Amino acid sequence: CAIVSVSIALKIPKPQGSHLRARFARIDFFGAFTLITALVSLLLGLDRGGNIAWVDTYTLASLGVFILSFNAFIIVELRIAKEPFAPKRIIADRALLASYLCNFFGVAGAICVVFYVSMYVQAVLKRSAADAGVALLPSIVAGTAASLFGGLVIQATGKYYALTVSNYLLMVCGNILLTLCAGFLGHSFVGFEIGLTLMSFGNGGGITTTLISLIAQAGPEDQAIATAGMYTSLFA
Repeated sequence: CAIVSVSIALKIPKPQGSHLRARFARIDFFGAFTLITALVSLLLGLDRGGNIAWVDTYTLASLGVFILSFNAFIIVELRIAKEPFAPKRIIADRALLASYLCNFFGVAGAICVVFYVSMYVQAVLKRSAADAGVALLPSIVAGTAASLFGGLVIQATGKYYALTVSNYLLMVCGNILLTLCAGFLGHSFVGFEIGLTLMSFGNGGGITTTLISLIAQAGPEDQAIATAGMYTSLFA
């Protein structure tokens, strides 16, 4: 479906008549290599540290490679690459950095919550894996609905700041309610589900509003780079 939609709707301008070698020379291969190395080594180190040991040799080596490769990536983008895909005006802009950080920490927190919700339903409530999946359905619907709702509100009002702040406040409140109902004050599955739904609604809306913030702050010439940076932070 996505391939068909892009094939029909996306109109790519014809490339300039430059030589193929000149086109390849514009690609930031070294920057891409250092970034991929940094992300892979970070994920490997975090995964191994959480599952095996933080003092394990491979864990420390992976995190060390991450530090080196990430610093190399910054140097390449700021000083070496002629056409960096993460130029200084993008990665050092405070408005854009705020949106990146909101997405990174918001999605990271939501993923952690989803993981522990499944563990809670199965280990504490003694229910099946299927029941754990069903418990997540309201939050999935809420996240999708919030993303659509946020886009409609921005389309109608032309503003996103207050909506973004409200979304992340709602996410925090949902997490608090979820924690309180998952054993901190008692066990209430209804309260637990409400908290999970509120958390997901806030996170889903926040992803949309911060994306709009990035597009608005970056300008037409840097929208593609800024959006790519956002999804890099999300999938990291």
